Amino acid sequence: MQRHITLGLLISLATAFVIGHIYFNLQLIESTTPGASVAKPTLKKPDFKAIPAGRERKAAFFAYLTPFIEAENQKIASLRSKIAKGNMKPAELEQLAKRYRIKTTDTKAIEQQLLKKVDVIPPSLVLTQAAIESAWGTSRFAVKGNNYFGQWCFKKGCGLVPNQRIEGKNHEVRVFKSPQDSVSAYVLNLNSHPAYKELRQARAQLAQQGAAPSGCYLATGLESYSEKGMAYVNTLKKMIRSNRLEQDPSGHGKPIQVATPQPEPETTDVANQDSAPETGDVTREAASSSEDGIVPST
Repeated sequence: MQRHITLGLLISLATAFVIGHIYFNLQLIESTTPGASVAKPTLKKPDFKAIPAGRERKAAFFAYLTPFIEAENQKIASLRSKIAKGNMKPAELEQLAKRYRIKTTDTKAIEQQLLKKVDVIPPSLVLTQAAIESAWGTSRFAVKGNNYFGQWCFKKGCGLVPNQRIEGKNHEVRVFKSPQDSVSAYVLNLNSHPAYKELRQARAQLAQQGAAPSGCYLATGLESYSEKGMAYVNTLKKMIRSNRLEQDPSGHGKPIQVATPQPEPETTDVANQDSAPETGDVTREAASSSEDGIVPST
C-alpha cells in the first residue's frame, strides 16, 4: 500500500510541475499572439533509459506524456462541441467525413456519425498503451521516431525499419515530428478505424449512462490492436489497476476470462522491464494501408 501511495505522490508532483510549466508558456503565447489557438506542449524528451526502472521511470513517463494527451483531448472536445452545435460548414464536414472514414455525403448523417467518433480517449488507456508499446519510452521507435504506439506506415522511407521484420513484409514504423503527433495519430485511429468500433460503442454507452469514459471499460474494444487478443486487453486492465490510473467503482478493470488460456505476455509487468523491444507487438500485421499506420491483426 505504501508503495502505491509513494508512486501516486511522485506522479502527481511531477505531472503538476510539468503542466504548470506548460500552462505558463501557453498563457504567454495567448497573451502575445492575437487569436492564437491552443498550443502544443513542447517539452524536452527525458532519457528514460537513464532513469531507474520502476517507480521513478513510471512517474517520469506519465508526467511527460500527460500534457500531450490532455492537449489532444482538449482539441477533440472542442471539435465535438462545434459539431454538436451545428457550427460546421459543409466543406468542413466533408473533410472530417474523409478523415474519420465516413462514407455518406448527407450533412446530417455526417454530423450524427461524427458525434459517435469524435470524442476523447481516457488518459489512463492512452498512458497504458504507450507504456506497453514503447517499453516506457525506451524503445528505438520512441527514442528516434517519437512513436509511442507502434504506428506503422507503408511507403519506403516513411519510418524506421524493424530489425525483426519478416522477410517479404514492407511496413516501417512511422516517424513523427513530435510526441504530440504520435498521440494525435493514435487517437484518430481509435476514433475512426472499423476495428475499434466496439470501443466507440462502449464509450457511447457510458455517456448515455452519464458516466465518464473508463479506460478499463474501453480497453475491451482493443482486442484487435494486438495479435495477443484478449490477453492484451487483460494486460491493459491490469496495468491501469496496478498503476492506479483511474478509479474503478464499477469493477470494469476485472480481467476477462479467455476460453483458451494464454500465457501472460512479457509486457505484463513492464514497470521493471529493462529491455527495449522495438514495439509492443512486432508481429502485428496490416489489414489495410491506413494513413495513420495503426492497423488491426489479420
